[in-house]
Amino acid sequence: MQRFFAACAAGAVAFGASAQIIDFQSLEHNDATIVYHGSSYSEDGYTINDLDDANLATFGTLESRYPGSTALFNDTVNGTVELVKDDGGIFSLISIDISRLNSTSPVSVTFIGELDGVVVATQTITTTIDANTLETFAFVTGFLAVDRVTWTQDSPFHQFDNINVVPLGVQVIDFQGLAHNDDTLVDHGFSYDEDGFNIRQDSGNPFGFFTFGTQEARYPGSTALFNNTVDGEIELRDTRNRPFSLLAMDVANLNNNGPMSVTFVGWLRGQVVATQTYTTNGSTNVLEGVVFSEDFRKVDLVTWTQVSPFHQFDNIRVAPRGPVVIDFERLRMEDTGGHRWGYAYSEQGFTIQFDMTGPVADAFYTFGELEPRYPGSTALFNNTIDGESVLRRDDGGRFDLIAMDVANLNNAGPDTIIFEGLRGGSVVAVRVYTTTNANNELETIVFGDAFRNLDAVRWTQDSPYNQFDNITVGPQNLIDFQQLAHNDASIMDHGYSYAEDGMIVRTDPNNPFELGTFGTKESRYAGSTGMFNNTVGGITELVHAGGDRFSVRSIDLATLNGDSPVSVIFHGYLNGNVVVSQVFNITAGDFAFKTFCFDDAFLNIDSLRWSQDSPFHQFDNIVFGNAVGGCPADLDGDGNLDADDFFFYLDAFANGNLDVCNLDGDSDCDADDFFAYLDLFARGC
Repeated sequence: MQRFFAACAAGAVAFGASAQIIDFQSLEHNDATIVYHGSSYSEDGYTINDLDDANLATFGTLESRYPGSTALFNDTVNGTVELVKDDGGIFSLISIDISRLNSTSPVSVTFIGELDGVVVATQTITTTIDANTLETFAFVTGFLAVDRVTWTQDSPFHQFDNINVVPLGVQVIDFQGLAHNDDTLVDHGFSYDEDGFNIRQDSGNPFGFFTFGTQEARYPGSTALFNNTVDGEIELRDTRNRPFSLLAMDVANLNNNGPMSVTFVGWLRGQVVATQTYTTNGSTNVLEGVVFSEDFRKVDLVTWTQVSPFHQFDNIRVAPRGPVVIDFERLRMEDTGGHRWGYAYSEQGFTIQFDMTGPVADAFYTFGELEPRYPGSTALFNNTIDGESVLRRDDGGRFDLIAMDVANLNNAGPDTIIFEGLRGGSVVAVRVYTTTNANNELETIVFGDAFRNLDAVRWTQDSPYNQFDNITVGPQNLIDFQQLAHNDASIMDHGYSYAEDGMIVRTDPNNPFELGTFGTKESRYAGSTGMFNNTVGGITELVHAGGDRFSVRSIDLATLNGDSPVSVIFHGYLNGNVVVSQVFNITAGDFAFKTFCFDDAFLNIDSLRWSQDSPFHQFDNIVFGNAVGGCPADLDGDGNLDADDFFFYLDAFANGNLDVCNLDGDSDCDADDFFAYLDLFARGC
């Protein structure tokens, strides 16, 4: 089962993006040469392929065309580059850095995103900087669910770096637990559950859901489900009524009398938000893939009807919503001038709030498309001098700020914006960004790990003023054990170590029993495939596969046997020592998973351990992320501790800015704080 916006049993749920930056730093060479790396390069679970030749290359740091960071380029004219996930999975492409290769003229690169062999997104980006300098470009929302991205090395040529990707926890509802090797039709009733999703129809219908046996003439090559009631409506939803993305589905004719058409309708909170009709290519019982539009990326219900000439369906691909882009396009106006939108704007489960604590001069505005200051896309701006804008999640939960586009407001020169990330009411991240253009052109800011797991982000409309667009906020990184699901009443062993999404769940191999799961028909199945340590007193440990530090955000827990309340104590370790502990209490008889959230002290650990003590528990949906925080003296968030950080602190200290200068928590900016920062700066954190 995929977790979405579940409420935590204690505190707010913390969502950590599993964003990964493919940065090619392992290929760095300190010389003036060009080094070739063959036709394929792999990093962080992704592979870049040169589809035409073995000419992937990098410049040495002393080569005149080196762009300031080790970047990769295809040294074949018109050669095609491919980006895929090593396991063939679906991912989100968030941004990429591009530089000219030969400093001759601007470079345009067209990226093509595919899903299941269907092109779902195309975007052309063009460099603006004259020299060999990397520029960051964010991708449109069509790239939020792809399994392949390609682009070509067209004249005047480019190099690329810092590919920002987020893997999606896609699961496939494939009905294989219903397979039967015969020539019969089997009735499966009016409701079917798999992987935390429910497919159902009206129980008052004359017939339920059926499957064909593998030897039946209409078997489509894989076990598919069909509604055996004419005009019967089919519903797909998460069993806990949480939003999800419908990415793809296979359909086939039912009776070899096609082609046939199916209309799918996506719903959110009782309103229709998406509609798509698919017509099969032929009349035979062959499964064909339907790839759904972006409108199906945030739904809580999908419906379709079994209308003549009838169909069967299989391999429903669902996922968490993935990164969300707040793009303000619903506010687009084809005119001149500004449009006032009030003191709060909500989209995609987030709200940008105008700070109402000070004197209010005006509210949020956008420019019409024909207004000279329109930046090429509908952007929002705070129309009050020194007015503060605050971004929060509607449900109060935490989120990750991945990227944002900003542009000058009045063509009045570069503008400096200070972004502050808040957690628990305190500023935990600061990013200072200065626009590079004097005109109204959107530029992309990619935020780092310090902007993960936040309650809010705020920034101020200081002179010479800015407008903002395409706010990209991140999804969770999740271990959900769904690849271990089994539709039976058994208990299945899975050894002493289990790996998923770059993390490892393990127990002592000397234990008498292994890690286990319940089948979906076992009485203790908790509504989703969870795991349990089958050894009394056995220690379960979560670690990063690469040995890195990580953050653990939340976990779902349920009783194992339902006989009495259960308390589970979790310990966070760092360098072999316990640095934080937390207790979660599960109600007796509760076989349904409940979400428990970890304190912020679990944001930088290298091991999480807990014990299977009587009366026992099972666990699921471990939400984790990168280690958070970085160096607290790096105030501008650029990853470098330098003079800019020191003078930023000095300015905050002189102006009594408690959010920045108060380091000892005594609600005052004094000498203790100053020397504390000086010590951090001198030690390099």
